[in-house]
Amino acid sequence: MRAFVIPLKENSIRLMQRKSKWRTVAIIIGFLAFSGNDNLQAQEMEQNSETKESKFTTRSISFMAPLGFYSEKGNAGFSFELDTSFEYTKHLFTLLGGYGRSYGIFTPDNSFTQVNVYYGREFPLSRTTFLEGHAGTGYFSYESPGSSGGFFSLPREEVKGSTIAFPLMAKLRIHTGPRFSLGFKMGVNINSIRTITTFGIFIQWNNRKW
Repeated sequence: MRAFVIPLKENSIRLMQRKSKWRTVAIIIGFLAFSGNDNLQAQEMEQNSETKESKFTTRSISFMAPLGFYSEKGNAGFSFELDTSFEYTKHLFTLLGGYGRSYGIFTPDNSFTQVNVYYGREFPLSRTTFLEGHAGTGYFSYESPGSSGGFFSLPREEVKGSTIAFPLMAKLRIHTGPRFSLGFKMGVNINSIRTITTFGIFIQWNNRKW
């Protein structure tokens, strides 16, 4: 009787050990499957975010007026600028249109028009402050009626023409709301007719919420 009971106990112990091993294997397989699913979901989310970031999208629209000015050789006046920026990953592409005019008492009323395309990058200075640098090419038109001179002014030759320009632009921008920024902008338009410098306060609408 004892000889019969001992093998029965040994068989039940072996059966329990086998069940325990299978349970351990099942737990390991389940854990690996769950981890793999999490990894796949994380990879899909990362790929989706990369896809969104890699799209060519509208970034912002900014306007410099009425606190916009320009200066040139022997003259200065008001400047108005409107630009639209697009982004692809970390690269910025900007289309800008600007107009400036001087209203002098002792100098002629000069005026200019510029249409430029820029490539630029953004550099964060703090959580809310950003610096942008841009360089590009464009079209520049300038007109000065000239003057025969007078008691308070020297004679000036008439200047009128258009040419290809090589503009530079820098923006110092501070976020003031979820979609709006306020900042200071400065630009230089280098050309063969009359190099000018523009500067002033601008307001910007951002497509992406901050």
